[in-house]
Amino acid sequence: MPMRIGDYTMHSTQAFQVALPPLCSAPLTIFARQPLSLVAKIRQRRPETVDTQTSLPPDRMLMLRIKYACVEHDISTAVEDALTEALIKSEFTDLSRLLVTVLGKFLRSSLSLQDLETIGLLGEIQTSSFEQQLWRPVLNGLHPDRREKVAKWLANWQAENSATALPQAIDSRNVLELMVPFEIPEIPIVVTSRLETFNGGGGPGEGRFAAMDHSLLAELSLSYSRHWSKRTDVGSKHYALDITYEVHANPEIWLIGGQRKGHFSAKEGEVSRFPIILLPQKTGHLLYPSVEVHATKTGKSHRQSKDREAEPDDIIACEMDYLDQGDSILIVRDLSSSTVSLESSGPGGGAWLVESRSRPER
Repeated sequence: MPMRIGDYTMHSTQAFQVALPPLCSAPLTIFARQPLSLVAKIRQRRPETVDTQTSLPPDRMLMLRIKYACVEHDISTAVEDALTEALIKSEFTDLSRLLVTVLGKFLRSSLSLQDLETIGLLGEIQTSSFEQQLWRPVLNGLHPDRREKVAKWLANWQAENSATALPQAIDSRNVLELMVPFEIPEIPIVVTSRLETFNGGGGPGEGRFAAMDHSLLAELSLSYSRHWSKRTDVGSKHYALDITYEVHANPEIWLIGGQRKGHFSAKEGEVSRFPIILLPQKTGHLLYPSVEVHATKTGKSHRQSKDREAEPDDIIACEMDYLDQGDSILIVRDLSSSTVSLESSGPGGGAWLVESRSRPER
């Protein structure tokens, strides 16, 4: 059943700071085949900001509150209010409660799921399509003279109000609240990755650009943190972890040189940097290559028994924090000028590239 989302909130806790973006348009209509996707920015508070006086560990549970209304309820309220307002201004005020009740039952029983989806998309309901037979059981109990007058008035009302629009805001009488509890999972290792280019054009806050067929000097920075987990089986910050990384890219977009894959050991908070060469293979806005990382325990990161040898390194589950995710660089052809011929006559008329000059070597 289509629903209209009016607002949603998620409050910060002692352990986590939450930031939710506002709705692009309120209310927001969602459908069964087009669910709502919410993105929240959750940051773990620094240890010095957490109250350590309590004996209980910080709560990792967050609560998402969503205020919504069903399209069926909103459209029923809108049509019933329109009919009630018209009846109050007419000579049939005494019949308003009876007629509005009949109309409400008709809407709730006759509108199919497809009808509700159409109403949600168009934002209105065609009241002129209501069957006149829906009033017959009620009007049969009236005096013949009055029955004819009421039936004529109802027909005129439907003709004059052929369409009733959904209200711009959700009616407070129809607001429902959904509470969704969820727990922030414990992530043993969070690896922060950043790929930065140096010899391209552009600067901070500006669009980056570079020339085709020219290599880009880049640097991959990797560091990791254990702040998102209290587990002790991944070692402490005083011990190093073995990190294996590999830079991936579509060969039709990027050719990668330099230390595209490697293995190193680092302690928590240490930043390791590796030089990489990128060679673009096409023009346009290109996304930066992605990085895949695996973490394992070193021999010093866990205690070993005296009567047995050290076990093989264990793989540690880790999550990536891509600081440059979604960033792109504009790749343009390395030309200083182009001469184009425009011809509209002849079978091969159109634009023709006559001459192009490359940029001089710097």
